[in-house]
Formats: sequence, C-alpha cells, structure tokens
Amino acid sequence: AEQPLEPDDEAERTKARAARECVIRVVTFSMLHLRSHVLMPHVPALLPAILTTAANNVQPDIANAAKSCALLLTYSPLSQRLLTQILEQLRILVSAGSWHLRGCVIQPLQQLAYRGQFLDLSNSHRDAFRLLLRELMLDTQVEVREAVSGVTSGFVRLHGSDERERMLAWISKQVGKGSTLAARHSGVLALSAIVMLAPYDVPGWLPAVLERLAGFFSEPQPIKKTVTKTFADFKRTHQDNWAANKQRFTPEQQEIITDMLDPPSFYA
Repeated sequence: AEQPLEPDDEAERTKARAARECVIRVVTFSMLHLRSHVLMPHVPALLPAILTTAANNVQPDIANAAKSCALLLTYSPLSQRLLTQILEQLRILVSAGSWHLRGCVIQPLQQLAYRGQFLDLSNSHRDAFRLLLRELMLDTQVEVREAVSGVTSGFVRLHGSDERERMLAWISKQVGKGSTLAARHSGVLALSAIVMLAPYDVPGWLPAVLERLAGFFSEPQPIKKTVTKTFADFKRTHQDNWAANKQRFTPEQQEIITDMLDPPSFYA
C-alpha cells in the first residue's frame, strides 16, 4: 500500500517534519559546497524522500526548499548505473496517488534527461526516459499533463527525427477512435510539444503537424485551449518571417493556418 505523505499521529508528524527538514538542509549544504561525492551512493534513496517532502504543501517553506534540494541532487556526478537507479525510483513516484508528488517528478526528470545526453545513453536509458514522460503525459491530472509537455519537447529535440516519428506514432494511438478525453488531450499536448521544436522556422514536417493540430480545435476543453494557445504561440514567434514561411504550406494548409491564426470575429 502507498505510504501517506505524513504520519497521522501529531507527535510523529512533528518529528518526521523536523527530520525531513534536517536532511534537506544537510543535502543542500553538501551540494552547494561541492561535496556531492559524499551523497552519490544515497541519491536513489534521497531523491524520492525529498520529492515526497516537496509535494507536501502543509509547510510551503519546507516544500520549496525540498524542490530546490531535489534539483540540486540531479547535478550529482552521474554514472550509467546511478542513472538507472534514479530512474527506477522515479518510475515508482509517477504512479503515486498524490498528483502533487507526480508533478514534482517533472523538473528533476527534465534535468536528468538533459544531462543524460552527455553520458552516451544506452537504449534502455532512453526507453526509460521515454516511458516516464509518456506516463506523465497520460496523467489523470491536467496540470501534470500540461507541465510535462515542454519537457517532452526537449526530449524529442535531444534525440532527433527518429524520436519525433516515435512521438507521432504514439500520438496516433492516443487520439484514435474510442480514446478518452484525457488520452486525446495527451495526444494534442504531444502535437503541441512537436510544434515547439521549431519556434522560428518552418521545417518540412511542420505544416502537416499544424494541419493535424488544427483538426482538434472543435474538441471540448482542455483540448481546445491547448490548440488555441499553440497557434497563438506559433503566430507570435513566426509572424516576422510569415511572408516567406507561408510558402512552405500548400494552399489548403495556408487557408487552415490563416483561419487558426486570425479567427473570424464573433460579431463580424
């Protein structure tokens, strides 16, 4: 059974809070004073405990300190073995009952994914990162899904066109016939993440992705909100070179994109 974030007994709860705060201060001090080598063997055990504290909003000051501490831990010297152990612990946390705890996994996961590119990751490590991101993309809580979208975009950027194609195939499964609203929203958020890969130019694969994304505009919330925001961001970052960029779209695509970028007024 999942352990509660805090003991029920008040005396035990006070004792546990004091112990957690002490650990957070010691770990933070060690990391800031370049003594991370002392902590390395304990990082797989420390990170879940600290993230659990970060998810507990009863004492916001300790929760915020725990979030900063968890990020500092991800700057520890990484070996492939240590990364494997950390990812195994994060895999447990993304299945936690508390969505706040699941959400607290995102920032450390982002930092680890970025640092992992310098480790010559094995396929198993890339698979583990991908699985964690997809589980978070499919989270039942909309805030978690939206927060991990940008991290997913960064992961795809790090691993190139093959990863983009894998993501597009995964999207097709999420938005297929009979899928739930949450699954469809996950797919649309993933499409938005792919659009983020090209914030200023229009590579050859982008027009089809935007056309596909526009097809979800009439979906219920929160899908419609995601589509609207993605096109608003696209317009903001591409408007300076739009005269040249729009030539990369077919006439049909240009019409669709124009409708999305400049929707007709309700009062027109």
